[in-house]
Amino acid sequence: MGRKRTLKPTKVQHNIHLESGEDISAVEDQERLLEIQKRLKRPNGSLPSIQDCFRLAIRAVYDKKDVFEENEQLKQQLSLEREEKEQIREQFQEEKEFLIKELAAKTAELEEFKLKETFSKKASKNPYSDIFNWLAGWIDKWDSEPDKEGIRPLIVERANEIKDMIDRLLEKIDNKPKLIPKSESKGTTGAV
Repeated sequence: MGRKRTLKPTKVQHNIHLESGEDISAVEDQERLLEIQKRLKRPNGSLPSIQDCFRLAIRAVYDKKDVFEENEQLKQQLSLEREEKEQIREQFQEEKEFLIKELAAKTAELEEFKLKETFSKKASKNPYSDIFNWLAGWIDKWDSEPDKEGIRPLIVERANEIKDMIDRLLEKIDNKPKLIPKSESKGTTGAV
């Protein structure tokens, strides 16, 4: 479009209000044009013509075309970053749930290990480890001495054994090893 050419009028179909017969869009267009003219006042204070307003608006659009394209690119980048953040957040939540479940499983395994260790087969550490043999020994002695005179001393003997076992177990619980903090190593400084 050359500078000296004038804009040719084009046929524009306006919306006409059916009841009143007024052209609604024409009024709105005129109001917009007046706003544009007020914004584009010349240095001497006069308002530019409608054609000049259109030309200036078109030039402004072409001048700002790069800005609009940059704006669109930034919007796309922002939307991609938001999607990535959402994906990372979802992955984090999934990992968090997985780790919580894994921690619960590991805690259960640790508790089971502690129980097994407490009731291990080593009789020196825990006299209650082989419960079946312990009960079998009691029954064997009971069967071997069926008379009433032998039963009372057997019960007293077993009661004393149980009391000693409980005392040893309580001593182990009361005398848990305390954590000793590591002494800080002191480094010597100085020239050699």
